Amino acid sequence: MLPTLRHSYQNVIPADRPALQAITRLPSVANPPPHDREGARALATCHLGRMAHRLPRPAGPAPDVPTLHDSALAYLARYAATEAGLRGMLERRVERWKRLAQQNEPDAEGIAAQAAAARNAVREVVARLVAAGAVDDAAYAESRARSLMRTGRSRRAVAAYLAAKGVDPETAATATLALEQSELAAA
Repeated sequence: MLPTLRHSYQNVIPADRPALQAITRLPSVANPPPHDREGARALATCHLGRMAHRLPRPAGPAPDVPTLHDSALAYLARYAATEAGLRGMLERRVERWKRLAQQNEPDAEGIAAQAAAARNAVREVVARLVAAGAVDDAAYAESRARSLMRTGRSRRAVAAYLAAKGVDPETAATATLALEQSELAAA
């Protein structure tokens, strides 16, 4: 029988296989030395992805109009979005804050009131960005319809995609019709 390595998790690796020995020279998480149990717990949490021993992240203050506006601008700088898509992203942010706040604080009524105020702020921010022209469903529909039709999608598939993104059916129909007319004129 070949000699094996000493650690419990390495018992199956023969000592004459140096490549496997190099891979397994990590500290033993299964049987840590008695003096380093806390370090092993931190190692297990970090390297194995276990979240059981981590403290919950603080929720911070409730999202307000300036915070949501900055989040919306950062999102729009990175992605093209519809009014419904932007509203959904901001509402998910509020819901994420609400979940974290409920984990950290027992005051459910106060958190619910703050979340309701944040949802009103979401509507205000989205309305302000639509009025400023930063969010334009018609331009989004035209751009995405052009891209999708260029890849061979049918009008029905384009209309379904735009409806899923929150574009009105009339706006989607106008965008696809205008695109088809421009393609016919170009041909």
